[in-house]
Amino acid sequence: MMDYENVLLLFLSFYGQKKGADGKLVTTEQEYEYKYDNKGNGQEEIFNGRQTNEAPVNCLISLAEADAKIHNRKKAFDKILCIGTKEVFENKTWENKTTYQLFEERLKTYCKEQNINSDFEICKIKYTLEDEAENDPTTEARAMYIYSQISDVLNIKSPEKKKTYVYVDYTGGFRDISFLMTSIIRYLEFADIECKKILYANFFAKEKRIYELNCIYDMYQMINGVSEFVSTGNAVQLRNLFKKVDEENTPDLIKTIIEFSNSMAVCDMSKIDQMVRKMAKLTEKEKEEHSSVYYEMFQSMTPMIREKMRLDELVTQEKKGEINYPVLIDWCTDNGLIQQATTLYVEKMPFYYIEKGL
Repeated sequence: MMDYENVLLLFLSFYGQKKGADGKLVTTEQEYEYKYDNKGNGQEEIFNGRQTNEAPVNCLISLAEADAKIHNRKKAFDKILCIGTKEVFENKTWENKTTYQLFEERLKTYCKEQNINSDFEICKIKYTLEDEAENDPTTEARAMYIYSQISDVLNIKSPEKKKTYVYVDYTGGFRDISFLMTSIIRYLEFADIECKKILYANFFAKEKRIYELNCIYDMYQMINGVSEFVSTGNAVQLRNLFKKVDEENTPDLIKTIIEFSNSMAVCDMSKIDQMVRKMAKLTEKEKEEHSSVYYEMFQSMTPMIREKMRLDELVTQEKKGEINYPVLIDWCTDNGLIQQATTLYVEKMPFYYIEKGL
Protein backbone atom coordinates (compact mmCIF):
# COMPACT_ATOMS: atom_id res chain seq x y z
CA MET A 1 0.00 0.00 0.00
CA MET A 2 1.35 3.42 -0.99
CA ASP A 3 1.79 5.70 2.00
CA TYR A 4 0.52 9.10 0.94
CA GLU A 5 -2.16 11.62 1.86
CA ASN A 6 -5.02 12.73 -0.39
CA VAL A 7 -6.52 16.18 0.10
CA LEU A 8 -9.54 17.81 -1.52
CA LEU A 9 -9.59 21.62 -1.71
CA LEU A 10 -12.65 23.74 -2.48
CA PHE A 11 -14.24 27.12 -1.85
CA LEU A 12 -17.79 26.49 -0.65
CA SER A 13 -20.36 28.85 -2.20
CA PHE A 14 -23.23 30.10 -0.06
CA TYR A 15 -26.36 28.05 -0.75
CA GLY A 16 -29.28 30.35 -0.05
CA GLN A 17 -32.98 30.23 -0.75
CA LYS A 18 -34.20 32.46 -3.58
CA LYS A 19 -37.48 34.26 -4.03
CA GLY A 20 -39.97 33.17 -6.65
CA ALA A 21 -42.03 35.39 -8.96
CA ASP A 22 -44.55 35.91 -6.15
CA GLY A 23 -41.85 37.32 -3.89
CA LYS A 24 -41.96 34.37 -1.52
CA LEU A 25 -39.01 32.12 -0.68
CA VAL A 26 -38.78 28.99 -2.82
CA THR A 27 -39.15 25.97 -0.53
CA THR A 28 -38.42 23.17 -3.02
CA GLU A 29 -34.81 22.44 -3.98
CA GLN A 30 -33.89 21.65 -7.57
CA GLU A 31 -31.33 18.98 -8.39
CA TYR A 32 -29.24 19.23 -11.55
CA GLU A 33 -27.39 16.66 -13.65
CA TYR A 34 -23.80 17.31 -14.74
CA LYS A 35 -22.05 15.23 -17.39
CA TYR A 36 -18.38 14.35 -17.03
CA ASP A 37 -16.20 12.61 -19.62
CA ASN A 38 -13.34 11.17 -17.57
CA LYS A 39 -11.24 9.60 -20.34
CA GLY A 40 -12.24 11.74 -23.32
CA ASN A 41 -13.81 8.77 -25.06
CA GLY A 42 -17.41 9.93 -24.98
CA GLN A 43 -18.38 7.57 -22.15
CA GLU A 44 -19.93 10.15 -19.85
CA GLU A 45 -20.75 9.80 -16.17
CA ILE A 46 -23.57 11.69 -14.50
CA PHE A 47 -23.15 13.50 -11.18
CA ASN A 48 -26.07 15.19 -9.46
CA GLY A 49 -26.00 18.29 -7.31
CA ARG A 50 -28.12 20.99 -5.71
CA GLN A 51 -25.43 23.07 -4.08
CA THR A 52 -22.83 24.71 -6.36
CA ASN A 53 -20.00 22.42 -5.21
CA GLU A 54 -21.95 19.19 -4.78
CA ALA A 55 -21.59 17.59 -8.24
CA PRO A 56 -17.87 18.42 -8.84
CA VAL A 57 -16.94 17.31 -5.30
CA ASN A 58 -18.82 14.01 -5.77
CA CYS A 59 -16.96 13.59 -9.06
CA LEU A 60 -13.58 14.18 -7.39
CA ILE A 61 -14.45 11.69 -4.63
CA SER A 62 -15.33 9.12 -7.29
CA LEU A 63 -12.01 9.70 -9.11
CA ALA A 64 -9.95 9.56 -5.91
CA GLU A 65 -11.76 6.39 -4.82
CA ALA A 66 -10.86 4.67 -8.12
CA ASP A 67 -7.22 5.69 -7.61
CA ALA A 68 -7.32 4.49 -3.99
CA LYS A 69 -8.43 1.01 -5.10
CA ILE A 70 -5.54 0.82 -7.56
CA HIS A 71 -3.09 1.63 -4.77
CA ASN A 72 -4.86 -0.49 -2.16
CA ARG A 73 -5.75 2.48 0.04
CA LYS A 74 -8.65 2.32 2.48
CA LYS A 75 -10.09 5.74 1.70
CA ALA A 76 -10.29 8.23 -1.14
CA PHE A 77 -9.46 11.34 0.93
CA ASP A 78 -7.75 11.94 4.24
CA LYS A 79 -8.75 15.59 4.50
CA ILE A 80 -11.17 17.97 2.82
CA LEU A 81 -10.16 21.63 3.05
CA CYS A 82 -13.31 23.70 2.87
CA ILE A 83 -12.75 27.45 2.46
CA GLY A 84 -15.81 29.49 3.36
CA THR A 85 -17.10 32.84 4.50
CA LYS A 86 -18.75 33.54 7.85
CA GLU A 87 -22.09 33.38 5.99
CA VAL A 88 -21.34 29.84 4.79
CA PHE A 89 -20.42 28.59 8.25
CA GLU A 90 -22.98 30.46 10.37
CA ASN A 91 -26.08 31.59 8.43
CA LYS A 92 -29.06 29.20 8.42
CA THR A 93 -30.61 28.43 5.02
CA TRP A 94 -32.35 25.33 3.65
CA GLU A 95 -33.73 22.90 6.27
CA ASN A 96 -32.73 25.49 8.89
CA LYS A 97 -29.08 24.43 8.47
CA THR A 98 -25.97 26.27 7.38
CA THR A 99 -24.50 25.82 3.91
CA TYR A 100 -21.59 23.98 5.49
CA GLN A 101 -23.85 21.58 7.44
CA LEU A 102 -25.83 20.73 4.30
CA PHE A 103 -22.61 20.18 2.32
CA GLU A 104 -21.15 17.87 4.97
CA GLU A 105 -24.37 15.81 5.30
CA ARG A 106 -24.84 15.40 1.55
CA LEU A 107 -21.18 14.54 1.06
CA LYS A 108 -21.39 11.71 3.57
CA THR A 109 -24.72 10.56 2.08
CA TYR A 110 -23.12 10.31 -1.38
CA CYS A 111 -20.21 8.30 0.06
CA LYS A 112 -22.63 5.93 1.79
CA GLU A 113 -24.65 5.43 -1.40
CA GLN A 114 -21.48 4.70 -3.38
CA ASN A 115 -20.00 2.50 -0.64
CA ILE A 116 -17.06 4.90 -0.24
CA ASN A 117 -15.26 5.30 3.07
CA SER A 118 -16.24 8.70 4.49
CA ASP A 119 -13.76 8.58 7.37
CA PHE A 120 -12.11 11.81 6.27
CA GLU A 121 -11.50 15.00 8.22
CA ILE A 122 -13.35 18.08 6.95
CA CYS A 123 -11.34 21.15 7.87
CA LYS A 124 -12.90 24.61 7.96
CA ILE A 125 -10.66 27.25 6.38
CA LYS A 126 -12.00 30.70 7.22
CA TYR A 127 -12.01 33.17 4.34
CA THR A 128 -12.93 36.15 6.51
CA LEU A 129 -10.54 37.64 9.03
CA GLU A 130 -11.89 37.75 12.58
CA ASP A 131 -12.03 41.56 12.68
CA GLU A 132 -13.13 42.03 9.06
CA ALA A 133 -16.57 42.75 7.65
CA GLU A 134 -17.94 40.35 5.00
CA ASN A 135 -18.04 43.00 2.29
CA ASP A 136 -14.48 44.24 2.68
CA PRO A 137 -12.27 43.89 -0.43
CA THR A 138 -9.68 41.16 -0.70
CA THR A 139 -6.48 42.03 1.16
CA GLU A 140 -3.00 40.61 1.41
CA ALA A 141 -3.72 39.92 5.07
CA ARG A 142 -6.69 37.74 4.12
CA ALA A 143 -4.61 35.72 1.65
CA MET A 144 -1.93 35.14 4.27
CA TYR A 145 -4.63 34.19 6.77
CA ILE A 146 -5.85 31.46 4.40
CA TYR A 147 -2.31 30.24 3.62
CA SER A 148 -1.44 29.97 7.30
CA GLN A 149 -4.57 27.90 8.02
CA ILE A 150 -3.81 25.53 5.14
CA SER A 151 -0.19 25.26 6.27
CA ASP A 152 -1.29 24.30 9.78
CA VAL A 153 -3.88 21.75 8.61
CA LEU A 154 -1.48 20.05 6.18
CA ASN A 155 1.48 20.33 8.54
CA ILE A 156 3.50 21.82 5.70
CA LYS A 157 6.36 22.99 7.94
CA SER A 158 6.97 19.51 9.35
CA PRO A 159 10.08 17.80 7.95
CA GLU A 160 8.37 14.41 8.37
CA LYS A 161 5.16 15.10 6.44
CA LYS A 162 3.84 12.41 4.07
CA LYS A 163 3.75 12.73 0.30
CA THR A 164 0.53 14.63 -0.39
CA TYR A 165 -1.70 14.93 -3.46
CA VAL A 166 -4.38 17.58 -3.83
CA TYR A 167 -7.62 17.50 -5.85
CA VAL A 168 -9.28 20.87 -6.48
CA ASP A 169 -12.89 21.92 -7.07
CA TYR A 170 -12.52 25.28 -8.84
CA THR A 171 -16.27 25.97 -9.05
CA GLY A 172 -17.30 27.95 -5.98
CA GLY A 173 -16.55 31.37 -4.57
CA PHE A 174 -16.37 35.03 -5.55
CA ARG A 175 -14.75 36.48 -8.67
CA ASP A 176 -11.43 37.05 -6.91
CA ILE A 177 -11.31 33.41 -5.79
CA SER A 178 -10.11 32.23 -9.22
CA PHE A 179 -6.81 34.04 -8.68
CA LEU A 180 -6.65 33.05 -5.04
CA MET A 181 -7.21 29.35 -5.81
CA THR A 182 -4.49 29.44 -8.49
CA SER A 183 -2.03 30.97 -6.02
CA ILE A 184 -3.02 28.40 -3.36
CA ILE A 185 -2.23 25.57 -5.80
CA ARG A 186 1.16 27.16 -6.54
CA TYR A 187 1.76 27.54 -2.81
CA LEU A 188 1.01 23.85 -2.26
CA GLU A 189 3.24 22.78 -5.15
CA PHE A 190 6.06 24.84 -3.65
CA ALA A 191 5.60 22.67 -0.53
CA ASP A 192 5.97 19.52 -2.72
CA ILE A 193 2.21 18.83 -2.71
CA GLU A 194 1.31 17.62 -6.18
CA CYS A 195 -1.90 18.74 -7.89
CA LYS A 196 -3.65 15.67 -9.31
CA LYS A 197 -6.94 16.97 -10.68
CA ILE A 198 -8.72 20.33 -11.06
CA LEU A 199 -12.43 20.30 -11.93
CA TYR A 200 -14.93 23.01 -12.74
CA ALA A 201 -18.72 22.57 -13.03
CA ASN A 202 -20.38 24.85 -15.58
CA PHE A 203 -23.90 25.57 -14.36
CA PHE A 204 -24.79 28.20 -16.96
CA ALA A 205 -24.18 26.13 -20.10
CA LYS A 206 -27.18 24.72 -21.96
CA GLU A 207 -25.91 21.24 -21.07
CA LYS A 208 -24.40 21.29 -17.59
CA ARG A 209 -20.96 19.71 -17.60
CA ILE A 210 -17.93 19.12 -15.39
CA TYR A 211 -14.65 20.08 -17.04
CA GLU A 212 -11.01 19.40 -16.22
CA LEU A 213 -8.84 22.51 -15.86
CA ASN A 214 -5.44 20.83 -15.42
CA CYS A 215 -4.32 21.73 -18.94
CA ILE A 216 -5.17 25.42 -18.44
CA TYR A 217 -3.33 25.53 -15.13
CA ASP A 218 -0.33 23.69 -16.63
CA MET A 219 -0.08 26.38 -19.31
CA TYR A 220 0.84 28.82 -16.53
CA GLN A 221 3.63 26.43 -15.53
CA MET A 222 4.81 26.24 -19.15
CA ILE A 223 4.90 30.03 -19.54
CA ASN A 224 6.67 30.37 -16.19
CA GLY A 225 9.07 27.60 -17.25
CA VAL A 226 10.04 29.40 -20.48
CA SER A 227 10.48 32.67 -18.57
CA GLU A 228 12.59 30.90 -15.96
CA PHE A 229 14.81 29.33 -18.61
CA VAL A 230 15.54 32.43 -20.70
CA SER A 231 16.24 34.53 -17.60
CA THR A 232 18.17 32.05 -15.42
CA GLY A 233 19.10 29.09 -17.62
CA ASN A 234 17.07 26.84 -15.29
CA ALA A 235 14.69 24.39 -17.00
CA VAL A 236 13.25 22.67 -13.89
CA GLN A 237 9.65 23.80 -14.49
CA LEU A 238 9.74 22.78 -18.15
CA ARG A 239 11.24 19.42 -17.24
CA ASN A 240 8.59 18.78 -14.58
CA LEU A 241 5.75 19.75 -16.90
CA PHE A 242 6.77 17.50 -19.79
CA LYS A 243 7.66 14.72 -17.38
CA LYS A 244 4.08 14.87 -16.13
CA VAL A 245 2.51 15.19 -19.59
CA ASP A 246 4.43 12.63 -21.65
CA GLU A 247 8.01 11.98 -20.58
CA GLU A 248 8.72 9.29 -23.19
CA ASN A 249 7.73 11.56 -26.08
CA THR A 250 9.33 14.79 -24.90
CA PRO A 251 10.21 16.86 -28.03
CA ASP A 252 13.86 17.22 -29.02
CA LEU A 253 13.90 20.97 -28.38
CA ILE A 254 12.72 20.50 -24.79
CA LYS A 255 15.28 17.72 -24.24
CA THR A 256 18.03 19.98 -25.60
CA ILE A 257 16.97 22.89 -23.37
CA ILE A 258 16.97 20.60 -20.33
CA GLU A 259 20.40 19.21 -21.22
CA PHE A 260 21.77 22.74 -21.76
CA SER A 261 20.31 23.77 -18.39
CA ASN A 262 21.88 20.78 -16.63
CA SER A 263 25.28 21.46 -18.20
CA MET A 264 25.17 25.13 -17.23
CA ALA A 265 24.10 24.30 -13.67
CA VAL A 266 27.22 22.20 -13.06
CA CYS A 267 29.48 24.34 -15.28
CA ASP A 268 30.12 21.38 -17.63
CA MET A 269 31.49 23.34 -20.59
CA SER A 270 32.34 20.22 -22.63
CA LYS A 271 28.72 20.02 -23.90
CA ILE A 272 27.88 23.72 -24.16
CA ASP A 273 28.96 24.17 -27.80
CA GLN A 274 26.92 21.18 -28.94
CA MET A 275 23.83 22.20 -26.95
CA VAL A 276 23.92 25.84 -28.10
CA ARG A 277 24.23 24.83 -31.77
CA LYS A 278 21.42 22.31 -31.40
CA MET A 279 19.16 24.87 -29.70
CA ALA A 280 19.81 27.38 -32.46
CA LYS A 281 18.99 24.79 -35.13
CA LEU A 282 15.85 23.46 -33.45
CA THR A 283 14.39 26.91 -32.77
CA GLU A 284 14.68 28.02 -36.39
CA LYS A 285 13.42 24.89 -38.16
CA GLU A 286 9.80 23.91 -38.71
CA LYS A 287 8.04 22.66 -35.61
CA GLU A 288 8.17 19.02 -34.58
CA GLU A 289 4.99 16.99 -34.85
CA HIS A 290 3.61 16.58 -31.35
CA SER A 291 0.11 16.03 -29.98
CA SER A 292 0.66 18.04 -26.79
CA VAL A 293 -1.23 21.34 -26.54
CA TYR A 294 1.62 22.54 -24.30
CA TYR A 295 4.19 21.98 -27.03
CA GLU A 296 1.98 23.79 -29.56
CA MET A 297 2.00 26.77 -27.21
CA PHE A 298 5.72 26.35 -26.53
CA GLN A 299 6.45 26.42 -30.29
CA SER A 300 4.72 29.79 -30.58
CA MET A 301 7.21 31.09 -27.99
CA THR A 302 10.39 29.91 -29.76
CA PRO A 303 10.96 33.28 -31.50
CA MET A 304 11.02 34.90 -28.05
CA ILE A 305 13.47 32.23 -26.85
CA ARG A 306 15.74 32.95 -29.82
CA GLU A 307 15.59 36.66 -29.11
CA LYS A 308 16.11 36.50 -25.33
CA MET A 309 18.87 33.88 -25.63
CA ARG A 310 20.40 35.97 -28.45
CA LEU A 311 20.80 32.83 -30.53
CA ASP A 312 21.16 34.75 -33.83
CA GLU A 313 24.26 36.46 -32.39
CA LEU A 314 25.41 33.44 -30.41
CA VAL A 315 25.73 31.00 -33.31
CA THR A 316 27.29 32.49 -36.44
CA GLN A 317 25.76 30.59 -39.34
CA GLU A 318 28.05 31.99 -42.06
CA LYS A 319 31.03 30.60 -40.13
CA LYS A 320 29.71 27.03 -39.76
CA GLY A 321 28.14 27.42 -36.37
CA GLU A 322 30.99 29.24 -34.62
CA ILE A 323 30.03 30.10 -31.03
CA ASN A 324 30.29 33.76 -30.06
CA TYR A 325 31.44 33.29 -26.47
CA PRO A 326 31.40 36.99 -25.51
CA VAL A 327 27.64 36.98 -26.25
CA LEU A 328 27.10 33.84 -24.15
CA ILE A 329 29.15 35.29 -21.28
CA ASP A 330 27.17 38.53 -21.58
CA TRP A 331 23.87 36.57 -21.36
CA CYS A 332 25.18 34.75 -18.25
CA THR A 333 26.16 37.97 -16.46
CA ASP A 334 22.88 39.69 -17.41
CA ASN A 335 21.01 36.87 -15.70
CA GLY A 336 23.16 36.51 -12.60
CA LEU A 337 25.02 33.35 -13.70
CA ILE A 338 28.35 34.70 -12.51
CA GLN A 339 30.02 31.32 -11.86
CA GLN A 340 29.03 30.08 -15.33
CA ALA A 341 30.26 33.31 -16.93
CA THR A 342 33.61 32.99 -15.11
CA THR A 343 33.99 29.34 -16.12
CA LEU A 344 33.22 30.17 -19.76
CA TYR A 345 35.75 32.99 -19.70
CA VAL A 346 38.51 30.79 -18.24
CA GLU A 347 37.85 27.73 -20.40
CA LYS A 348 36.67 29.18 -23.70
CA MET A 349 38.01 32.69 -24.18
CA PRO A 350 41.76 31.84 -24.57
CA PHE A 351 40.92 29.67 -27.60
CA TYR A 352 38.50 32.33 -28.86
CA TYR A 353 41.28 34.97 -28.68
CA ILE A 354 43.74 32.71 -30.53
CA GLU A 355 41.18 31.95 -33.28
CA LYS A 356 40.52 35.65 -33.70
CA GLY A 357 44.26 36.40 -33.82
CA LEU A 358 44.10 38.60 -30.73
